[in-house]
Amino acid sequence: TDCAAHVQAAGQGFPGQLGIFDDIHVGGLARLAAAIRHHGSLAMVQLRHAGLRSPPDLIGAQPLSASNDEKTGARALATAEVEQLADDFVRAALRAEQAGFDGVQVHGAHGYVIGQFLSPASNRRSDRYGGSLEKRCRLLFDILAGIREHCRPDFIVGARLSPERFGMSLEESTVIARRLIERGVRFVQLWHGAGQPWDSHDDLEKRHRALAGQCDQAIGALLKDLKQRGLLQETLREWEPDRAVLRKPDDMDSLDVAWRTGVAATGLDLDAREVRLADTSK
Repeated sequence: TDCAAHVQAAGQGFPGQLGIFDDIHVGGLARLAAAIRHHGSLAMVQLRHAGLRSPPDLIGAQPLSASNDEKTGARALATAEVEQLADDFVRAALRAEQAGFDGVQVHGAHGYVIGQFLSPASNRRSDRYGGSLEKRCRLLFDILAGIREHCRPDFIVGARLSPERFGMSLEESTVIARRLIERGVRFVQLWHGAGQPWDSHDDLEKRHRALAGQCDQAIGALLKDLKQRGLLQETLREWEPDRAVLRKPDDMDSLDVAWRTGVAATGLDLDAREVRLADTSK
């Protein structure tokens, strides 16, 4: 279960949304984290800014986005405001850590503000935050780098993306997912949604299998690098795979990663080099 928490007052997306944009929220967040952890679960906060999807009558101001948007009346953030936005995401992560959460997920899906920067359909900027894919990714990568720099090493950091929606192509989504994993993001959640004019369900499944395969390769490369640096055994002992699960490699040089829905790792035998799986989808 997730509930997005807005990192700026101007980024609220709906009434009653969880807030994490001020230190005054830490006390309540701490009670929430403690209650979740009391039941043996990991507690994480999803960090979000709705951008042009923030209702003006709710935030009492003009919505903000990567570029001006005539339909919603949103205005483009100035360069300094984008830098402040990145800092506010990092500060929100620090509040989550202070409150006792195990980690955060940076919300770059659903056409919210990070997604508005990622998408060429909504990002028409000419500064260092717009243009090429690398520049459109800068806000997301700056946020992740800031969280990694300021939060403790074992603080879990994940990301959420929407491939093939809100102006994003499968090709660019694949590149972003690979780069996220290469930067040490612990998990990438791919959210698509319904109501799109796909040719067929089989076509959509084929596209998403291709994206998952690209992610497999990126994680495999990361694990091989950890092995070369002598960090693999320690990493695997500490890692609790969820959707990314080691799939019985013949040897440690041919690590493979399977992305499986409804499957969780119940144990990792490093000597046997396999993961015992339990199907939790039933």
